[in-house]
Amino acid sequence: MDETTLTEALEQAFLRYKDKRAILFGNDRFTYKDLDRISAWVAHDLSDRGLGRGDRVAVRLEKGMAIVFVYLACLRLGVVMLPLNPLYTLDEVRYFLSDSQASLLIADPATRRETDPLRDEMPHLEQILYVDPSGGPWMGREPESPFDLPLPVGPRDGAIMLYTSGTTGPPKGCIMSQESTVINLKTLHRAWGITGDDRLMHVLPLNHGHGLYVAFTGCLLAGCLMVMKERFDPQAVLQDMANHRLTLFMGVPTHYHRFIQIHGKNSFDLSSMRLFISGSAPLPEGLFTRFHERYGHRVLERYGMTEIGIHLSNPLKGERLPGKVGFPLPGTSARVVDLEKGTPLPPGRQGELEVKGPNVFSGYWKKPRETQESFTPDGWFKTGDMAEVDDQARFSIVGRVKDLIISGGLNISPFEVEQVINTHPGVSESAVIGVPDKYFGERVVAYMVLEDPKDPPSLEAIQDICKERLASYKKPKEIYFLETLPRNSMGKVEKTLLRQQYMAKII
Repeated sequence: MDETTLTEALEQAFLRYKDKRAILFGNDRFTYKDLDRISAWVAHDLSDRGLGRGDRVAVRLEKGMAIVFVYLACLRLGVVMLPLNPLYTLDEVRYFLSDSQASLLIADPATRRETDPLRDEMPHLEQILYVDPSGGPWMGREPESPFDLPLPVGPRDGAIMLYTSGTTGPPKGCIMSQESTVINLKTLHRAWGITGDDRLMHVLPLNHGHGLYVAFTGCLLAGCLMVMKERFDPQAVLQDMANHRLTLFMGVPTHYHRFIQIHGKNSFDLSSMRLFISGSAPLPEGLFTRFHERYGHRVLERYGMTEIGIHLSNPLKGERLPGKVGFPLPGTSARVVDLEKGTPLPPGRQGELEVKGPNVFSGYWKKPRETQESFTPDGWFKTGDMAEVDDQARFSIVGRVKDLIISGGLNISPFEVEQVINTHPGVSESAVIGVPDKYFGERVVAYMVLEDPKDPPSLEAIQDICKERLASYKKPKEIYFLETLPRNSMGKVEKTLLRQQYMAKII
């Protein structure tokens, strides 16, 4: 019988694969039984702290086993975990805690000095628990009594909470349901042929949907072995693929670019590898081709986003074309519609990608208006991405309706960066765009209108003001000054014109 909740599916995985090796992380080794035992202990700890079904727990830790234990424990309790990027500044953390109304924050002891005051600022934040990212106080501990779910977790209950990067406002919370995660992940198992015989090289962060949901949770449900890396070193990763006879790799385009930058003749035995997957940002066609020429593998590109999980994928068996993200997964639908009329477009025409399926989320956290605006009256979710479908029903992503910037697989909200730049006393207004970058996919560029054109701020000054309130990868890498920002008749800044202006400048 198929499990209808992620919690139930993981419980079954713990039982089914209990004596099998689950994770290799540095010098640590964990079986599925170990994960079961330690996550039960953590669940007891969180339950004793008053956490229960539906509560939110924010986790701000570097990649390590502590995140794994907390995540699995939260699922056992019906608690929703909100993973936060450790690169976030205190202002960013403050926003996520306030918006999610998290009652517990789990953080690195090294951040105690800046984090402690948050408890006094936010009445809903009842506790802050400081835990070493490597595993904290739970490593090797046994629960004092058998662990039982205090309340049954339902299919529509939350499993994971992630925040999207808003382009016209602050980031929006998205809670993925217990049922939708199981349906989507088991569909991926069938589409990609993932079984307990697979062994995954895990290099992605655990505070992002790609790394926590698609890679980690998906492989755990299938009974895979995961070799986890805290940092990405391309040469060490390829060597471990050979040494451990790994079969799967999930990464972002930046990883593949780093792979082909390795100098010298290819000396890595990748004969055990059966599948390289790329997502989180479009994979350049040239990179697809160069990786294939260098390592003999054709990357499987797929398409997804926080609100829908994975929705489109190139085939496991069959032709994978560069620049294409493939077909809708079984049980899902996708279409390209006219931007103004909202009517479906024929093959070869570009428009907005809309999707439907059991994997699609139900709505943004405490944002009914934004939720309503994101769906059509007949239930299609508007992705905000520009797409095109060919006469064989293959989809390709050709741009974005929204102006989200994706750098190294990480989402950046232009609105968020603009808000910070605009606090500089010499800046009247700003517009932030993403431009092509051969290493990271895109980089941040800012256009500004100045209060006094004779006294322009330096790039370093703008970066410094951003550094105070934003993660480092969100800082603009280039700045330009304009007398006015281009706007349409409705007063909206036309960022397409800015991108065209930038591209014309560098040609």
